[in-house]
Parts: sequence; structure tokens; C-alpha cells
Amino acid sequence: MPFMWCGILHQIYKGGVMQIKTVKQLKKLAQEDGGMECKIQLNHGLISRKHISHDGELFYVHNYIDESKQTLTEKEIMDTEHTYIGLAMTKGSLIKEA
Repeated sequence: MPFMWCGILHQIYKGGVMQIKTVKQLKKLAQEDGGMECKIQLNHGLISRKHISHDGELFYVHNYIDESKQTLTEKEIMDTEHTYIGLAMTKGSLIKEA
């Protein structure tokens, strides 16, 4: 599995970070202030940084690692054939940065 749990991170803000664990939470945060900066914690301390926004219907994802952009439905955001964002949420590895 490419994701790991980081026990120091909590559901609430602590040190400028927040775990995102549900699609409902992701939608709310991605609709605020034009979207959010976040990262996926990978194994061996690696990270994948993203900007995610939501317009009420679709998610817009900017993947900083390769400058690619994706437009995804709620179903697609949970599908590993499109992105690892959904898997990261279920593993506690999707982190909103302050």
C-alpha cells in the first residue's frame, strides 16, 4: 500500500494541518476560498501536493508533481483508476495544509 497513517495528525486543526476523511468534509473545504492546498502522505515520508476545489458538482484537481489537471465527479474522486485521493481519505493520509 502506498499510504501510511501518521499518528501525530488529528481530525481537528493542529499545527496548521487537518486530516480529511470524508467526501462531505472534502467538498466543504474545497468550496471555501477558491479551494485548498493539500497533500497525500506516501510511504517513506514522500508527499504528493495538490490543489483541490469543488463547484458544487465537480472536483478540480491540480497535481503539482506533474502540473496535470483533472476534473472529477464524486464517484471518480473515490476511484483509484482516476486518482488516489479517495484511498488517501480512507487511510487518513489526505492532509489539508494551512
